Amino acid sequence: MSNHLAVATVTGALRSWLMTRNESLGGMRQLKAVVPMSEMLDFEPTLTSITGGRGSFAMEFSHLDEVPSHLQQKIIAEAVKEGRVRQEEE
Repeated sequence: MSNHLAVATVTGALRSWLMTRNESLGGMRQLKAVVPMSEMLDFEPTLTSITGGRGSFAMEFSHLDEVPSHLQQKIIAEAVKEGRVRQEEE
C-alpha cells in the first residue's frame, strides 16, 4: 500500500473523531486526533494491518469528558450482563 493510501485509510479509520493535525515530517506523515480511549485500545492491529507494520502511534491524556447517554446505557447493560454491577431496582 502506498504511503498516501495508508494515510487516507488511517484518516478514514479515525474519521468520526476530531483530527487536529495531518502534516509531513520528513518522509513520514503525522496525524493527531482526539479519540476516546476505548476506541484506541484495539487500534494497534488496525494500524499494523493498514500500514504493513510500518506505522506506529502514541497516546497522550487530553481530558475527561462525559460519556453520551446512549453509550452510558450500553456500558451499564454490558456490566450488568457480565455481573460486574447489580441492576438498580426501579
